[in-house]
Amino acid sequence: MNLSLNGKIIGMVLIMIALILTLGGVAFWASSSLVASADEATTRLSDAQEVNQAAFWAIKQYQNQADLIINQDMEIVKDFEKSAAAFEASKKRIDEIVDTEKEKAWAVRPSCLDRTACGSH
Repeated sequence: MNLSLNGKIIGMVLIMIALILTLGGVAFWASSSLVASADEATTRLSDAQEVNQAAFWAIKQYQNQADLIINQDMEIVKDFEKSAAAFEASKKRIDEIVDTEKEKAWAVRPSCLDRTACGSH
């Protein structure tokens, strides 16, 4: 194959364009995959924060009960009612975000601690 200099230059330019397009396509695919992973990680972080918030309110309820028993201060009842309402709201949010059977089993556990809601669990 005896190509002219012009043919060789055009061939090299076409090869470079094909290479650049291929690399661009791979980069686009990888970045869209990365964005999807980042979105999932953000959702998981938000869910983990919600679970952490529920744990906070559960501990706060326990602290309010201990303060009521130890200090015999009826003003603590108002704080307990606030923390109980916040805990219930957190439990409802957790019930909305769980999707696997294992997660559902874990989400039921705080309700089971209140023997009236436990049922067969």
